[in-house]
Amino acid sequence: MNLRPNFRDLVELPDDYLFKIIVHPDKVDEARIFQTTSHALMRDLGAPELTARPSREGKYRAYSLKIRLETHEELEGLYRAYRAVDGVILVL
Repeated sequence: MNLRPNFRDLVELPDDYLFKIIVHPDKVDEARIFQTTSHALMRDLGAPELTARPSREGKYRAYSLKIRLETHEELEGLYRAYRAVDGVILVL
């Protein structure tokens, strides 16, 4: 019995999708987030919305990235790509 939900059951695509990416600020910056996104999707990103917010003590940075996704394969591929980046702590 698999209790873990599937992206296909939870998310209807195509749609705009919001990623929350928590990183070590000395290892990951906005350019790295865009590079990873572009490489994983292998298509023009259009104009994704990216905002950054440092933690209270500056140890971490939280990025919010809103991007248009067309397929569940893109969604799953981006989660894998972000998790593989050195310095990424958490992807939501």
